[in-house]
Amino acid sequence: MADHAKYVTLAKRLIKANGRQIRLQLLAQNGTDPSKPWRGNTSDDIANEYDAVAVFVPAIGRELGTVVTDTEMLKRSTHVCICEPVTEDLEEKVTRIQDSNNLLFRVIWSQALKPADKTVLYVFGLAR
Repeated sequence: MADHAKYVTLAKRLIKANGRQIRLQLLAQNGTDPSKPWRGNTSDDIANEYDAVAVFVPAIGRELGTVVTDTEMLKRSTHVCICEPVTEDLEEKVTRIQDSNNLLFRVIWSQALKPADKTVLYVFGLAR
């Protein structure tokens, strides 16, 4: 098995050099009305937060758009956020991202570059 620790270190170094502070927010799963489940989670209670550094790139691009995501994912997103790995198995749990200007973005889709047991980086498709 290959040692991917050097790639994690490289990804963190490059993201920190070019990125900005963000806060990954995991919303609480309470507040769903059982009589109206189609409304989903109506609560804005934050269950957990992680401070991280991320790079924002345009949602439409040649390399990122064809290598990382498919075109249907890009149509729904206005931003793509490449984030350092702050903890493992986070990509499906983050529901909102707050940037350094206190702007809130909804997470539309997420992916993790995880070639082995360590996550190298997270990629989130965002919309306002």
